[in-house]
Parts: sequence; structure tokens; C-alpha cells
Amino acid sequence: MQRHEEALNVLMRKIFDRKLKAGDKFPTEAQLSKDLDIDKTSLRIALKQLESMQLLTIRQGDGIYVRDFMENAGIDFLRTILSIQEAEDKSWLIDEFIIDEIWEFAEMFYPEVISLATKRSSSRDVRECLDIIDEQLKCVNDKGRLVELNLKLEDLIVKVVNNLLITLFFNSFRPLREEMAKVLYASMDESGLRAFLTATQEVLRDTLSQTNGDALKMVGKYRELMGIYRQTWKETVKSVKKEVVN
Repeated sequence: MQRHEEALNVLMRKIFDRKLKAGDKFPTEAQLSKDLDIDKTSLRIALKQLESMQLLTIRQGDGIYVRDFMENAGIDFLRTILSIQEAEDKSWLIDEFIIDEIWEFAEMFYPEVISLATKRSSSRDVRECLDIIDEQLKCVNDKGRLVELNLKLEDLIVKVVNNLLITLFFNSFRPLREEMAKVLYASMDESGLRAFLTATQEVLRDTLSQTNGDALKMVGKYRELMGIYRQTWKETVKSVKKEVVN
């Protein structure tokens, strides 16, 4: 990792953790360079990257101010934060609240994409989707392979949808989709994974094979399925916390 990347990661963590809050003013470049043990050239590169991500405002002759990432940052901020988390193998980021919000997003967004796919899928497309889930069921203990196959399935469904904005969204944020899949699969044990994948396979088979009217009902069923497993995960977290306390 280059020096400016190290500084970037440190500052992004502090902004995400709100140790640096919206409106806070950074120290001078000289002081910040000293605090981060980095040369000024590398520091300026890191600051410019943070500015381009809408995390900082740099005012010439005045100073550097933190912006509210919830109001200004894009999805690439979360993608980068998740990548830092994985690289450093720390628990400061991935907590139950972030996982639950990832579940919530998946529960809301993915069924809608599948709904669009029902209007354009062929019998071959359906067969390919089901084959991918078959392969997932054979490797439930290999989380890395599960994630690879999950991305493959998403890419296939997006290809079937053939919508420009959805395609560009999925292409641009593939790293984020990968991190989301890791979180989702890590939140379930083997039995839960098998049940989830089997149910997903059944819903996809029914959804992609139906007429538009029936497909909408099946998409609702898929969303309901994701909601059930989201709730199951939350109950598991509560149970683990209770055991720790006792």
C-alpha cells in the first residue's frame, strides 16, 4: 500500500466512525503530516481523493473541513470502507447494524431486478440461473466460491434485464456487490444457507417461468423470503449477545 493510501484509509475510518464529524476543521497540513507520519505530497494526494468523494471541502486560505458523508458521499464511499475492513481484518466496521442495512437494501432492490428479468428471460436463461444455484448448494462450506457464484448469478440476471442504468450500476459497484454477498453469506450457518439457497432456487424457477402477472406474486414471495432470513439473522444476533452477557 502506498503512503497516500494509508493516510486515505486512516482518515476515511475516522470520518465513517464520526471521530471526524461534519463541520470539523482539519489541522494544518504540517500538523496533519506529522500526525499521520506522511510526507506532504502523499498527504495532498489523499486529501484530494477525499475531496473528490465529497468527504472534504478544501478552502484555499481557510482550511479543510469535513463534510457529512450521509448527505454528500456516494456508494463508492461504502465500497471503499468495506474494502478497508476486509484488508485490515478488523471488527470496527462490520457490526449488526451495517449488516441489517445491507439485508434491507438487498430485500428491496434485488426482487425488483428479478421482476424485470421475468419479462425478458428465455428457458435457457432460467436453466442457467438454476444451474448456478445448484452449484452453490454443492459448496455451501466454501464461502469464497459462494460469493463468486452469487456475482455470476447477478450478472446473468442483469444481462437478461438489459437495462442500461441497471447494467451500469451493477458494473460500477461490483466490488460493493461482492462485499455485500460476503456479509450476507457470513451471517448464515450451513443449514441456513442450504435452506435459503433451496428456497431461492424454487422462487427463481417459479418467477422466471411465469407470466408477468404470476411473476409479480412470486417476486413478492422472494422478497418475503429475504425478509424471513433477515429476521432469522437478527434473532441469531440477539441470542448470541444474550449468551455473551450471561
